[in-house]
Amino acid sequence: KWGAGDPVVLLHGLTGSLDYWAPFAERLGRSHRVIAVDVPGHGDSDVLDPFSFTEAVRLMGDAVDQIGVERPAVVGHSFGAPLAVTWAAERPVSAMVLASPVGMAPFSLRRARFIMPFHRAIAATERLSAEVPDAAVVMMSVQGEADYLRRSMLAGAREFLVKPFSSDELTSSIRQVSARERDKATRLQVVPVSAGNGTGAG
Repeated sequence: KWGAGDPVVLLHGLTGSLDYWAPFAERLGRSHRVIAVDVPGHGDSDVLDPFSFTEAVRLMGDAVDQIGVERPAVVGHSFGAPLAVTWAAERPVSAMVLASPVGMAPFSLRRARFIMPFHRAIAATERLSAEVPDAAVVMMSVQGEADYLRRSMLAGAREFLVKPFSSDELTSSIRQVSARERDKATRLQVVPVSAGNGTGAG
């Protein structure tokens, strides 16, 4: 864990661990409470076999709940990206960032050769925006054309980054999206009006 402020959960990729997030987490921890998690079967966590996104997210989410984290922004890298999507579908989140996402079928960790490239970021963003409208998606791609940017934003992405980008650029984007979402939520809050303040017909 690093820092204090709005919570951010970091989910690493296949064969990784929470340790590789340390340099990025230290920077982001200057303005956020950062929690990096070992995905089941990685680092110091127990193996989950058979593996499923839903069960993995339940285990990680319960662990995060135990330390008092609510509605975090969830950052998923590579294999962590579909886990982040599942997290947003199953639990409240304030934002979501998918870095170099891959798509995965349910699998045994002993059969990692069945990893498949993920080329449906636009469709995933559209579905997520429809099913979890409070999630703020940051799209990342090697495609920098204006049409790809336009399609991403129409699908519901809040920000678009073109690879390669630095950790400082990613950190800045997360902060900006988080701030915009907070401002929007504040503007949309409904202020109740007591019955006595109304103009009744009589």
